[in-house]
Amino acid sequence: MKRFAVAMAMAMAVTALSPAAAAHYRPHYVFARLGAGVCDGLICSGAFFATLSDACGAVFVPVTTRYVVPVRQGACPSGLGVTLYRMVR
Repeated sequence: MKRFAVAMAMAMAVTALSPAAAAHYRPHYVFARLGAGVCDGLICSGAFFATLSDACGAVFVPVTTRYVVPVRQGACPSGLGVTLYRMVR
């Protein structure tokens, strides 16, 4: 048990000191336009965008399937509704 505690402490210290290592554990978020996708539980198919400005623009993204959880809804300056999703996988 003591070895496990030491190993966990070392892993946490490396993660805290290394931004690149910590980036692996940060949640990833994507944006989707309201009404542009279909969800069944955590599985959503639609056009997902990496940034809010991409979601608000006229950029076309092919339909993809993602495992996501809705975080919040918002609106673009043009009034177009968007949803922020946290990726589960």
